[in-house]
Parts: sequence; C-alpha cells; structure tokens
Amino acid sequence: MAIQSTYITELATKFQTDIANAYINDSILISSFSVESVSTNVYEIQFGVTSAQTALITNIKLRKSDNTVIVDNDVNIPITSDEIIVRETITINEI
Repeated sequence: MAIQSTYITELATKFQTDIANAYINDSILISSFSVESVSTNVYEIQFGVTSAQTALITNIKLRKSDNTVIVDNDVNIPITSDEIIVRETITINEI
C-alpha cells in the first residue's frame, strides 16, 4: 500500500496554511517569513534572527495563530553576525 503523492503534498501544504509564527527561546516572536514554500512532500520556512534579539538560539517552536505548537525543536545556533537566516524544513514521508 502506498499513499498517493497528491495527498502527501496536501499534508505539506497544511503546514503552510497552519503555521503563523516562529517562537524563539520562548521569548522572541517571528511572524514574518522570508521564504515559505511547499514542494511535493517538503514544507520549508525561513526567517531572520538578529544578534540584537539573542546571542544563541536554543529552541524554535512553529505555532498556529492560536499559539498551539506544531513543531518544537531544541537547537544550538549561535548568532555569529548581525543577522542569520534560520531554515526549518518539514519532510513528510511514508513509513
């Protein structure tokens, strides 16, 4: 049995529809994304974080508009310049 690729793309598109913001270190709200795309089974989002906001990213949450957490990632990303671009990728695979 195999899931049809069109349905997998629909699932990836649902992330694009549902994700309203990124919440960094439980204190920094990012609601503007420089890139947001869906390609077959992959949803990708990109946003900037500046050194004025934080020196180190330790957690990234992708949330719905009602702040329900969809994705919760513990990370260790130092901000080594004035601004870095963070890319989150969600891949939907059949197992």
